[in-house]
Amino acid sequence: NAFWMSATIELLNRSDGIVLAPNWRHSSGCRDENDFACSKGMPKADLDGIELPTARYEVVREMICKIINHN
Repeated sequence: NAFWMSATIELLNRSDGIVLAPNWRHSSGCRDENDFACSKGMPKADLDGIELPTARYEVVREMICKIINHN
């Protein structure tokens, strides 16, 4: 709803990047967040396709570090 999206936009405006969780494309809110981040040219780590319970910690850490370091 509009309340949550406005809060999310406020948080994204304060962020250096975005991490998109697995299956984020199935959520209209996540798609909106992605669209906003893309419109601002924010770096993103797309974890879609990674099964987090079985993902190696290093894989997820590397993707998040790429956002932090803007790589």
